[in-house]
Amino acid sequence: MKITFLGTGIYSLAIAMKIKSNIEVVMWSEDKNKPDELNNTKKLESIIKDVVIPNNISVTNDYQKALKDTNYIIIGTGNKYVENVCNNALPYYNKDIPVIILTKGMKNKRFISQIVENILNPKYLTIFSGPTFATDLIANTPCALTMASNLISINNEIKGLFNLNNLSFQNSTDIIGVQICGTYKNIIAIASGICDELYNSQSTRALLLTYTFNELKDILNEFNCNIDTILDYAGIGDFILTCTSTYSRNYNYGRLLVKNKDESINYLNNNTVEGYDSIKELNELLKEKNMNNTIINILDNIINNNTPIETLINIIKSQS
Repeated sequence: MKITFLGTGIYSLAIAMKIKSNIEVVMWSEDKNKPDELNNTKKLESIIKDVVIPNNISVTNDYQKALKDTNYIIIGTGNKYVENVCNNALPYYNKDIPVIILTKGMKNKRFISQIVENILNPKYLTIFSGPTFATDLIANTPCALTMASNLISINNEIKGLFNLNNLSFQNSTDIIGVQICGTYKNIIAIASGICDELYNSQSTRALLLTYTFNELKDILNEFNCNIDTILDYAGIGDFILTCTSTYSRNYNYGRLLVKNKDESINYLNNNTVEGYDSIKELNELLKEKNMNNTIINILDNIINNNTPIETLINIIKSQS
């Protein structure tokens, strides 16, 4: 049994470390230094210190080597790289090989699953999403994920790949709904960081999140998704985690927007802030559907048009 990861970010690594030790895991990386760094030392100090990588995990820069005879592909690259990575993998891909997507967000007004389907056209497609920080997965604390698949029967097969000690999965068929939640929660985490830096008030954050879930319900309805996805790990679970924690890069970026605009720009240049790109992507998609999302609009204006930051809460208060 072999599983291929496209991407070697910390979250991909954390998921790889949850796979059973008797399964071969090959991780493709664009970084030419990663194979020697991991394969020779069994550590990835550039990602997280003092974590020893299991012996069943190796890294390569070679697509053909990574994908040869693989049984599953797990995509964990940044959303802006998914299209290019899938195109490069296509010559070595068989559409009968199930694809699992970890990447959140959008590109060119398309959800990641739509990009993957357009290029690889997999017969079996699954989304992992839920309230899990990589460090918690690696530390083996109790965590859970929503697993949304186009064929629900494959979920038990996928679960069998993982060491389920302290990791559980919740089944779903709402592939787009789960991705909407994953995209939207990163955007709202930025808004939550703004609110917390402005007011340092859990009550104000609760006001924001309550308003958010009502707008999220409208978005899910517009895309013919399951409203109950809001209640899944991919919904309320991930919102609670990402919108309240300083481990969230989106949340930290929101706080920096209040404290120092120049620092927020530097933070963007040195960190992956998925919600930043998603604001414009999702806003444009919703406008095509004649939907007006108050929070996305105001965040877009705060970041790109110098609208006063306090406007965010004023707008929410006026419409509550």
